[in-house]
Amino acid sequence: MADSFQVRFEVHVEEDGRWTIFTDAPSKLRAIEEAQNLLAGDKYSAAKVTEDRGQAKEILVWHEEAGERADKAVTITPVEDAPLCEALDDFYKPEARLLLSRLLRQYLDEQALTPLELLHDLTNIRTLKRNDDLLNQATQCIGGIFAKKTGKKPLESMKFLDKIVDQMVGRAETYKDFSSYQALFKDGGIKKVIDAAAKEKDEGVQGFIVRGALAARIAKSADWEGKLLVSVGLAEKTADAAGLRYLDEAMAEVLDGSEAVQEIFGYQRNLASALQTMVKICAGTYSISDDTSAPLERLSALMGSKDMPWTQKVLMEKVGRSLAGISPLTKGAREDEQDAFRELMREMLGHKLFNNAGPLCEAATQRAKSVLREEFEDESFEKAIDNMIFLLPAIASKLGYLLDLCGTGFGARSQDHIIACLANLLAGVTSVGQLVEYGAGPEQIVTAAAGIRDRLLKTGLPEEWRQRFGKRIYDLLIAYQESSASSPAKPAAKKAVPPKPAANGERPVPEGKKDAKGVSDQPLARGEYGEGDVIFSEGEPGDAAYLILTGTVDIIKKPGDAYVVIAQVGQGAIIGEMALIDSEPRMATARAATKTAVTVIPSKELEIRLKRLQKFDPVLRRLVGMMVQRMRDASFSSADS
Repeated sequence: MADSFQVRFEVHVEEDGRWTIFTDAPSKLRAIEEAQNLLAGDKYSAAKVTEDRGQAKEILVWHEEAGERADKAVTITPVEDAPLCEALDDFYKPEARLLLSRLLRQYLDEQALTPLELLHDLTNIRTLKRNDDLLNQATQCIGGIFAKKTGKKPLESMKFLDKIVDQMVGRAETYKDFSSYQALFKDGGIKKVIDAAAKEKDEGVQGFIVRGALAARIAKSADWEGKLLVSVGLAEKTADAAGLRYLDEAMAEVLDGSEAVQEIFGYQRNLASALQTMVKICAGTYSISDDTSAPLERLSALMGSKDMPWTQKVLMEKVGRSLAGISPLTKGAREDEQDAFRELMREMLGHKLFNNAGPLCEAATQRAKSVLREEFEDESFEKAIDNMIFLLPAIASKLGYLLDLCGTGFGARSQDHIIACLANLLAGVTSVGQLVEYGAGPEQIVTAAAGIRDRLLKTGLPEEWRQRFGKRIYDLLIAYQESSASSPAKPAAKKAVPPKPAANGERPVPEGKKDAKGVSDQPLARGEYGEGDVIFSEGEPGDAAYLILTGTVDIIKKPGDAYVVIAQVGQGAIIGEMALIDSEPRMATARAATKTAVTVIPSKELEIRLKRLQKFDPVLRRLVGMMVQRMRDASFSSADS
């Protein structure tokens, strides 16, 4: 089957009457943003975006002439996705307000407003409502997205949005005087305002009053820096978690605006310097000197001492969008670009800002694709991923990067290479401790490794590879708990001759005396199987597990009428252990792919060891059971599909 064509959006610019392709982008929105930025530089007379699906005829998506910009009416900035809001209170949540920030960016910049000020002030809402053209554009854009998500008709979704706007006006008319709350900010900070608003029975109204009072206080500042410092100053004086959430959301809205960032950040030597400043602020390490309390330093100190997730999210999204763009990091040579990129990556890695950040990983990889290649070397996804892995300092961070990348468009296009990288990394792991950050304790190691395994099973990788990688981590966890539970010293075992394997492939059971804990003093039995011999079958009860000494074994499932090999394991792997742990039937068939020798671990032996684990660490024992159940669930889901 031929590969499906990857849709691209190409940015064209016109210069001296000639059109040329300037760059391409993975989404329509990103292409339009890039085209608008190019047109704003006054170098090109026009710009346009086309959709490339491999067709012969050009599909025009967006077009604008430079001369149109001076007298052009304020319009929306198109968005491709939006959080689904089903009731009035949903539209006041931070996700919806940040969407409004991007949708109405041009209008908000012109009015010098944050979404907080727009939605909680009656005059501001009425002014927007009078702008029929702009409001219609916004409702059409969001209504179309809601229609796709709900299955409703676009017109029905637009009527719902019109109704919500009327409800917003009604609420703002009812609660429009926030002057009585301003004194509370001085007396007891935002917590006093929250306590006063709690007298209202409706939680939605309570939130509206707190945000409205904060918006009225922010509105007293005419510039963006002043608006930011209102929230920073209040946050510096509060330890109340609810109050910090309100202030964090307000700071994020200010910093989401491009004009606000330019004003607050001031002159930056180059793009690399600006991005490093954002990273250091998020990490709480930004400083100009020891004797200054500049706004950015106050913001950085706040970020370093208190949890401000929305502010960090907004700043890191800006870093990601800049990395994914085409603007150079420096004004220097190629070597300068490479040095600046590596330094930025070191800052981000050192402060763990890549953790669970798929879009950021994708953006950094896209930049690495163009920056880190050697001169005259072709750009490639595979080389970019390899370069990023090389930059990452530990197996844990390399593994986390690859898992984050799996859920992105870049990762989908490079899935085969990501699988190869994961296989190579896990093949070199000898202890589960290598999968987590250095210095983690036993409980942290188990929890983190189990979390990595869960993330692996939730990726879009093929089922065979998810199961194979998940099994590898599971085996490492079992080995870790066995080494942790073993006593520091044991008497030497008596010498004994192991029994011969039973004929006809039957599983031998060792005989001998039992110690006080019920463990046989005889060595575990050995079994030998020829090519094609079945070691155990899907659906049968589990009475033993097997450690593969030599040879290879196919793990087979029968989802329908056909048998499918879902994995092949070799020397050192343990098979059949899940049926022993949870007493459920075998979930697959094991068949020798080559001449194979195994050590047989009877169910009684494993049961005794699991009881020891229960006594030693019941949390770990529970985790083992949960992991087995998740592997079964994933396997059954695959069979059903």
